[in-house]
Amino acid sequence: MLVRRQFLARYQQSVLGIAWAVLNPLAQLFIFWLLFGLILKVPSNNYPYVPFAFAGVVLWSIFSSATLSVSSSLQEQMSIVSKVYFPRIILPFVNLCRAGIDALIGLLLLFIVNACYGFLPGWRLLFIPFLLFAALLCGLALGLILAGPIVRFRDLSVPLTYTLQLMMYITPVMYPISIVPSSLTWVIMLNPMYWVIEWGRWIFLGQAVVFSSYLWVSAFFVVCALVSGWFIFSMTERFIVDVQ
Repeated sequence: MLVRRQFLARYQQSVLGIAWAVLNPLAQLFIFWLLFGLILKVPSNNYPYVPFAFAGVVLWSIFSSATLSVSSSLQEQMSIVSKVYFPRIILPFVNLCRAGIDALIGLLLLFIVNACYGFLPGWRLLFIPFLLFAALLCGLALGLILAGPIVRFRDLSVPLTYTLQLMMYITPVMYPISIVPSSLTWVIMLNPMYWVIEWGRWIFLGQAVVFSSYLWVSAFFVVCALVSGWFIFSMTERFIVDVQ
């Protein structure tokens, strides 16, 4: 019921409705193609720039949307939280489901764009559910950490939006890691979303992925963030009504 309510509240009162889930990544792709692909001529590992960049844009949008949705879950539902008791941990997953619906639309659009360029994943499509799970899990881990503090300090949501935008530019979303100085590649490989994006490009483009020990370190970071976020969220439940 809550997922349906969230979905209708977001799209029912807008003129374009669910089309925004399509227009937003397409607009980002156009800007990145114009700036990085056409003007700066950023390399794309010998792939056409549009499908190469779009894979990164869609997957980062999934992560960013999940983070923002989960982090604002308590703040958005304070009217319900203050009236009746229920396990508040439901709320982040409600918002995560809302972000998941947008994610499915984005992945479908990514498949269509890649097919127009002649890239058909074939049997690699079987890995898409795991790819979606990984991107949403990263967003859930970061969002849970921030959901409680945002209720107490509501202006945190503003720097969070800009921080996610900054993180996108220091993650190989619009460019390959091959153009990053070798002395800095280890920093990028500690970012879990680097591996999610590389995995996505393997699925949709067939690009080879070179695994390293940094993959397991970044996965450990996600697990630690998820556990920490769960703990912080649980502690927040004790005073959430008083904060209101």
